[in-house]
Amino acid sequence: MLAAPGLYPLARPAMAQEAMLDGLRVWEADGEVRMYCRAVNCFTPEVIRTIQNGFTTTVAFDINMYRSRRFWFNEGIGKLNVEKTVKYLPAKEEYQIRAADGGEVLLKDVDAVEKALFELPELTVARTDQLSPDVSYTLQVRASVWAATLPLFLDYLLLGATLVEVDTGWKEMELVFPLQSRPDANTERGQ
Repeated sequence: MLAAPGLYPLARPAMAQEAMLDGLRVWEADGEVRMYCRAVNCFTPEVIRTIQNGFTTTVAFDINMYRSRRFWFNEGIGKLNVEKTVKYLPAKEEYQIRAADGGEVLLKDVDAVEKALFELPELTVARTDQLSPDVSYTLQVRASVWAATLPLFLDYLLLGATLVEVDTGWKEMELVFPLQSRPDANTERGQ
């Protein structure tokens, strides 16, 4: 399929790097355990084309925190799912981003769209009164991207449309509380 010049003005060169989570940080503040992270290498040209072809695309961050136990089931402490959807508005040449909490923003700049979608700002994962000191906990985080699916017969009619799925895989961080007194106990590992 040939594309007219300028049809995808915001497309970037193909990236060969794998989608992953970066900058995962965890800290305690005001009686809460908070975290920050961002997904990188997820905003590929295929994802941009899918969005610009009119498909509502969802970015989801899944977060689990549990108490690690050797000879028994792990104890769940917190489980969160943060979803953002993006839709391209061709008449305005803007991207409409909606958060699950009802917030909405319109953006034109592709870098601002990427930051709004793939950066998870400060988020409360658990309360510190739920945690025991000197006990090992595990924080798991994953980001995934997918486009709305079509009924089977429409897949054949829209051959130029690319539906994508991107997943960073789980990233884990082991924690021992209180964090301030044992910063060396907090190690990060990818899955």
